[in-house]
Amino acid sequence: MTYTSDEFEGGYDRDARCYPRDGEPYDLELGNVMVPKGWQLWYKHWYKAPLAWDKTNKNGWSQPESHGVNAAYPYRIHSGESAFCGFTYGRIGDWGLMRRQSAIIGHKVTAQVLVHAWSSLDSDDPHQSTGVGKAAYFATAQDSEFGDDDGDGFIDRVHVTGDTNTDARANATFWIGIDPTGGKDPRADTVVWSLGYHVYNQYAQISVSATAQAEKVSVFIRFVTLWQFKHNDAYIDHYEFVCDETEPEPEEPEEPEPPVVVGASPLSATIVWENLPTTEDMAPIDTFLNTNYPACDVFHIIGSDVEPEPDEPEPEEPEYIAGLHPIGFHVQDIIGIEKQFKSYVAHVKPGIIKLVGNPGLAKTIKELSPETRVVYRHYATAREQEAYLSSMNPLAWAELLARDIAGWEQYIDFVESLNEVLKSNDAANMAQVVEFERGFISALRVLGMNQRPVIFCAAVGNPHESQFADMIPAVRDLVAAGGAIGYHAYWWANKDADGLLSWWPWHAGRWQQMDLTFSAAGLKPLYILGEAGVLGSKDGGEHLLPEDGWREWMEFPEYLEDLQIFTDLVDEWNEEHGGRCLGAALFTLNKSDWKSFNFKAREIHVMEEGIL
Repeated sequence: MTYTSDEFEGGYDRDARCYPRDGEPYDLELGNVMVPKGWQLWYKHWYKAPLAWDKTNKNGWSQPESHGVNAAYPYRIHSGESAFCGFTYGRIGDWGLMRRQSAIIGHKVTAQVLVHAWSSLDSDDPHQSTGVGKAAYFATAQDSEFGDDDGDGFIDRVHVTGDTNTDARANATFWIGIDPTGGKDPRADTVVWSLGYHVYNQYAQISVSATAQAEKVSVFIRFVTLWQFKHNDAYIDHYEFVCDETEPEPEEPEEPEPPVVVGASPLSATIVWENLPTTEDMAPIDTFLNTNYPACDVFHIIGSDVEPEPDEPEPEEPEYIAGLHPIGFHVQDIIGIEKQFKSYVAHVKPGIIKLVGNPGLAKTIKELSPETRVVYRHYATAREQEAYLSSMNPLAWAELLARDIAGWEQYIDFVESLNEVLKSNDAANMAQVVEFERGFISALRVLGMNQRPVIFCAAVGNPHESQFADMIPAVRDLVAAGGAIGYHAYWWANKDADGLLSWWPWHAGRWQQMDLTFSAAGLKPLYILGEAGVLGSKDGGEHLLPEDGWREWMEFPEYLEDLQIFTDLVDEWNEEHGGRCLGAALFTLNKSDWKSFNFKAREIHVMEEGIL
């Protein structure tokens, strides 16, 4: 395996190439760019003004400036001592980096890099981007957001929603591409591009693979901004390129299909329909079969000389794996704790790790602990989730997940539905969520996704126990799909008391109460506790403080005691219930946000030592 990496640790020149709207591309040296050695900066240039979506733009597509980033800005560095930054201050740009790599013809090549943007309309706060605030944000760019309709290489269509935050989140987009023929033009049709990604505030990995067609291939990183924000900055670090030297397996020849004789029937049989509903009972065609024949044969074939196709096998319930530890992590990033996180995964072997964005990290997790289940969640704002729910469009949500994890799907075991949309004592909301979750389970199947669904990712304490039975139709579908319920198992604490045990049936252990209802109906779902840990409460659990984590209310040794009790309770339940709780994701690993919940490197190390 041929491997190349670049941490952008220094050594710069001023090598650039311009791609004008009219005319041939040309090389030049620019005084206001610093280009990492081994790379060439490229950019598209066109003084087109005004633009169709922004009548105030008098500059068109502009040349970027660039420089290295040093240790004075640690939040811009993923690893090593420096990183690369390029920007178009107050202007828009379509630009990137290019380098050449040695390859073996016919072999798979993969390039990946860590990126994030600082996209700020007018604020100089380096930790926030307009539209997402200070949170880490990772989302797949949608084809509907923008496009090059006339094929001239320049974006000419941008969908403006009119919502400031929504439009701002679409401002900055990254891609990575490979030209397997070795061409040097990022505009060429031969370039294999990744999906586009909106990545703000914290690094996330993007990647692409192709089959080499030449002994030299070209790798492109691309960054586009659409709005004239004061800060349109791209940060790039930790590039890797791999050429797999393993000989590719020869493709097996396809067996020819038997000839079809026109006019002959492939099936000679009598079809007898049983228990047909009356006409007035007929459901719409898209729900008829599922409603009237949910789990049985629709008809019998009598006297056929054709062997019927075997039924699709029932999905296997994920096997309970003894020895995996129930305490995993909710991971937004591992900046500054990468070594300790990897050690924890490798040695503790948690039952689950939940990724919020950054699907490429799933590969690392599986390499360290193949049996750990990786759960993926797409981050979306409450407003965005409400739009999916109110429009009852679970297929669109599943398609979004499919785009997010493309290239990493073999390392991801479960994908989550909407987050914390289920309410208590709201019958209309319950009916809507149940219908959405059933649609989500079906959508994964329709899309051919191998990941199992995680549904009812409900906030702690929800829903009310009187509503557990209302969840059964979706739970029945879930069990058939081998999926899991994603309840958030928090418990309260303050300076004087701790509610882990006293409130167990209503907070951290509420999923066990749900299971009593589901088991009585003959259903035994899996459970993935998608968030877990301590929340503050000043009144003994009646009202929880969702912004206040364990750091506000207890010392780390006290939290460790709670985690041991939580572990014991989950293990005891698993011993009696076939190991159906696969684990809990402690909230959270995230360098710059949710500071009262975050775990530091030393704490992760102590947890590992204590468990082992």
